[in-house]
Amino acid sequence: MKNIVTPRLFIAATRQNDGKTTTSLGLLSALKKYYPRIGFIKPVGQRFVDVEQHKIDEDSFLMDKVYGLNCPLPEMSPIAVASDFTKKYL
Repeated sequence: MKNIVTPRLFIAATRQNDGKTTTSLGLLSALKKYYPRIGFIKPVGQRFVDVEQHKIDEDSFLMDKVYGLNCPLPEMSPIAVASDFTKKYL
Protein backbone atom coordinates (compact mmCIF):
# COMPACT_ATOMS: atom_id res chain seq x y z
CA MET A 1 0.00 0.00 0.00
CA LYS A 2 1.45 3.35 -1.03
CA ASN A 3 1.94 5.96 1.70
CA ILE A 4 0.62 9.29 0.44
CA VAL A 5 0.31 10.98 3.84
CA THR A 6 3.91 11.13 5.10
CA PRO A 7 5.67 14.32 4.01
CA ARG A 8 9.02 13.83 2.30
CA LEU A 9 11.99 16.08 1.66
CA PHE A 10 14.67 15.31 -0.93
CA ILE A 11 18.11 16.91 -0.58
CA ALA A 12 20.15 17.20 -3.80
CA ALA A 13 23.11 19.14 -5.14
CA THR A 14 24.77 19.74 -8.47
CA ARG A 15 28.03 18.08 -7.42
CA GLN A 16 29.69 16.01 -4.71
CA ASN A 17 30.85 17.56 -1.43
CA ASP A 18 28.36 20.43 -1.65
CA GLY A 19 27.04 20.06 1.92
CA LYS A 20 24.13 17.61 1.60
CA THR A 21 25.15 15.74 4.76
CA THR A 22 25.65 18.93 6.77
CA THR A 23 22.32 20.28 5.53
CA SER A 24 20.62 16.99 6.44
CA LEU A 25 22.11 17.06 9.95
CA GLY A 26 20.76 20.57 10.51
CA LEU A 27 17.34 19.83 9.06
CA LEU A 28 16.95 16.66 11.11
CA SER A 29 17.86 18.58 14.25
CA ALA A 30 15.22 21.22 13.54
CA LEU A 31 12.51 18.83 12.34
CA LYS A 32 12.90 16.34 15.22
CA LYS A 33 11.58 19.03 17.55
CA TYR A 34 8.25 18.99 15.69
CA TYR A 35 8.17 15.44 14.31
CA PRO A 36 9.45 12.84 16.79
CA ARG A 37 9.05 10.03 14.24
CA ILE A 38 11.43 11.12 11.52
CA GLY A 39 13.60 9.08 9.19
CA PHE A 40 16.53 9.32 6.81
CA ILE A 41 17.42 7.33 3.72
CA LYS A 42 20.38 7.47 1.40
CA PRO A 43 19.21 5.24 -1.45
CA VAL A 44 22.67 4.72 -2.97
CA GLY A 45 25.88 5.20 -1.04
CA GLN A 46 29.49 4.98 -2.19
CA ARG A 47 31.27 5.35 1.16
CA PHE A 48 30.18 2.65 3.55
CA VAL A 49 31.00 0.78 6.74
CA ASP A 50 30.27 -2.84 7.57
CA VAL A 51 27.64 -3.20 10.29
CA GLU A 52 26.37 -6.66 11.23
CA GLN A 53 27.21 -8.11 7.79
CA HIS A 54 25.57 -5.19 5.94
CA LYS A 55 27.27 -2.45 3.95
CA ILE A 56 25.84 0.77 5.42
CA ASP A 57 26.48 4.19 3.92
CA GLU A 58 28.51 6.44 6.23
CA ASP A 59 25.87 9.19 6.12
CA SER A 60 23.06 6.83 7.15
CA PHE A 61 25.26 5.50 9.95
CA LEU A 62 26.03 9.05 11.09
CA MET A 63 22.38 10.16 11.10
CA ASP A 64 21.41 7.14 13.18
CA LYS A 65 24.25 7.68 15.66
CA VAL A 66 23.51 11.39 16.10
CA TYR A 67 19.70 11.21 16.20
CA GLY A 68 18.86 7.61 17.14
CA LEU A 69 16.34 7.32 14.32
CA ASN A 70 14.98 3.92 15.40
CA CYS A 71 15.00 2.57 11.85
CA PRO A 72 16.90 -0.51 10.67
CA LEU A 73 20.19 0.63 9.11
CA PRO A 74 19.81 -1.62 6.03
CA GLU A 75 16.53 0.19 5.25
CA MET A 76 18.25 3.58 5.59
CA SER A 77 21.01 2.49 3.22
CA PRO A 78 19.57 -0.09 0.79
CA ILE A 79 22.32 0.06 -1.88
CA ALA A 80 26.06 0.40 -1.33
CA VAL A 81 28.42 0.44 -4.30
CA ALA A 82 32.17 0.86 -4.62
CA SER A 83 33.42 4.45 -4.92
CA ASP A 84 34.60 3.83 -8.50
CA PHE A 85 31.30 2.26 -9.61
CA THR A 86 30.05 5.31 -11.52
CA LYS A 87 33.34 5.81 -13.33
CA LYS A 88 33.48 2.13 -14.33
CA TYR A 89 29.84 2.15 -15.44
CA LEU A 90 30.22 5.20 -17.66
